[in-house]
Amino acid sequence: MGGSVSERCDADLALEALDRAVARHAPGPGLRHHTDRGSTYTAGAYQRRLRDVKAVVRMSPKGNGWDDAVAEATLGTIEAERFQDHVPKDLVAVRRALFPYIEGTDNRVRLHSTLGYETPDQVPRQTTARGARAA
Repeated sequence: MGGSVSERCDADLALEALDRAVARHAPGPGLRHHTDRGSTYTAGAYQRRLRDVKAVVRMSPKGNGWDDAVAEATLGTIEAERFQDHVPKDLVAVRRALFPYIEGTDNRVRLHSTLGYETPDQVPRQTTARGARAA
């Protein structure tokens, strides 16, 4: 629900993406935040930010690769569809190509099997209507 790009995959990158998601969606207490146990998500600053927004933090059990499988499949689809014939020259070009694609295609058009064949854009509205928020 929030994104960022960087030359490094680290806690700062994850925190920036989280901050963007929080700023954009203003979740209330009880936001469900599910990740793997990677160092980007277990970092102190990241965990403090989750506590600040009163998120319910869930992490996959050690050795569970299913969460990574969904993320890797999504990244593979984006790479194949958006960057197969075009290699951006720098991070500015990556942002220009990536964010409109994610917002226009992936979040609003593409049906995701892990979301019950809904788009990511549809799911938060549905869960919010029931009184809970999903991340």
